[in-house]
Amino acid sequence: MGKPPGGGWSLSFIRPMEPELVEQPPQRGAWSHEIKFDGYRTQIVKDAGGIRLFTKNGFDWTAKYKPLAAEAAGLRAESFVLDGETIVTNGAGVSDFQRSARPSPIGRRTCIWSVSICFISTGTIFATWR
Repeated sequence: MGKPPGGGWSLSFIRPMEPELVEQPPQRGAWSHEIKFDGYRTQIVKDAGGIRLFTKNGFDWTAKYKPLAAEAAGLRAESFVLDGETIVTNGAGVSDFQRSARPSPIGRRTCIWSVSICFISTGTIFATWR
């Protein structure tokens, strides 16, 4: 990560932390949990070069998620790295991995943080706001 001569930040994919399966939560101390959605772990990167979406293994899926990339481009930040889950919901609003695993579910209604095709942000890794 660095600031190129032309201005703006140049960001890259950051390998996300993976959850650890345990038999039971810690008895004391600071710990947290997150809801498990059935979808694809996704990282959205915005910098001087534009918007890119990556899988948890660093594969560029921007072309597959063009509508999500367009929505993310509208976020009022100069640059950011968002970590989350891209999901498809069923009629009851529940994440449905079988639907998301079908070829290109992105033809349907798209959004960020809502219903149908969604990106659920579980953390901001880096951001510079306007």
